[in-house]
Amino acid sequence: REVRDFLEAWHIQGSPKLIDQMTTIRDRSGKLLGAMTFARHQRQGHNNTLVLNRLCWAGGVSVIGGAKRLLHHSRLSIPAEKLIVTWSDNRWSTGGVYTRMGFTLDHEYGPDYFYTNRVGEVASKQSKQKKYLNVTEGETEEVAARRLGWERIYDCGKKKWVLFS
Repeated sequence: REVRDFLEAWHIQGSPKLIDQMTTIRDRSGKLLGAMTFARHQRQGHNNTLVLNRLCWAGGVSVIGGAKRLLHHSRLSIPAEKLIVTWSDNRWSTGGVYTRMGFTLDHEYGPDYFYTNRVGEVASKQSKQKKYLNVTEGETEEVAARRLGWERIYDCGKKKWVLFS
């Protein structure tokens, strides 16, 4: 619960829905400074893949080599045959921390989009597909979403990173 609350407070995406494993760094008094979490891949057929789904530091905290230490400590309990993957969002990160931890850039994805209703709610493009929008004849997903009060917003793309054993 403490790590989930920490991620909600300090990570731009909050806490992930699924956490199978976590590692933390604390100061001498026991205060939580940083966390790294992992979960199994959500898609079928990725049984040998573990996703690094959050890397987070408390505001104003910088621990030199901290990400590498969190990863090293986590890998002690991850089977060697597991492939570790993660993604960086170009809106917030260049992905440099993953390079420093030994990850290899696997793929760069171009801009993608999501929807917002301008009152704070955000929805993935998958939840606004034609089949969920009661699309009328000849209407596009975007037009149908707009009719229901949702606007399309584009991101800056993502990078997929892979760590081999």
